[in-house]
Amino acid sequence: LDRSVPNPHWRTETPLPGAGRLQPAIIGQYYGLEVFGGRVAEIGADGKRQFKSISQAWVFRPKPLDFTVKQGWIRLADLPQPLAGGATIASGQAHTLLIGPDAQGDVINPANAWQTAQVYGPILAYHAVTDSWCSLGAYQGAAGAVSVHWGGGDALVVPTTGQVQQVSVRPIVRRLHALDFMIIVGYVMLV
Repeated sequence: LDRSVPNPHWRTETPLPGAGRLQPAIIGQYYGLEVFGGRVAEIGADGKRQFKSISQAWVFRPKPLDFTVKQGWIRLADLPQPLAGGATIASGQAHTLLIGPDAQGDVINPANAWQTAQVYGPILAYHAVTDSWCSLGAYQGAAGAVSVHWGGGDALVVPTTGQVQQVSVRPIVRRLHALDFMIIVGYVMLV
């Protein structure tokens, strides 16, 4: 839905590549829609349907971003392990935090997965510029968290247990030094 045009209307975009998925972590961040993990249906060794967690990550960009030519669905760096659900929180232009996803590998009934959920303890941060993941600390709550953005670097994280937690993200601001400026000028001269 492009609300910047006089008569906004919904349009169908290209579907997410691969099998359909349940319980991915999703966020709209910096002119893109990021999709992390989730569960895909498959037939298990016993012949019954089960839902397997995956580690794939994708972003949909409706138009090229900042001097790139890529648009549409773009594959991102995989999650450190297969995960489903979790809270996604935008932190600045380039970071997305993933808090409290479920680390269960396979589940029979995704609707009840929260009852046996295995919380993935590290708080993950995806960095869009370097296309990489890192851990920023530990999460102590329950798996299957959902979040409500509060603003100013703070977010409320509401896990399935209902116990509300506040997460604060404080940027570290450092000043550039002479060497930093020389590298920047050298880079600009080469490009």
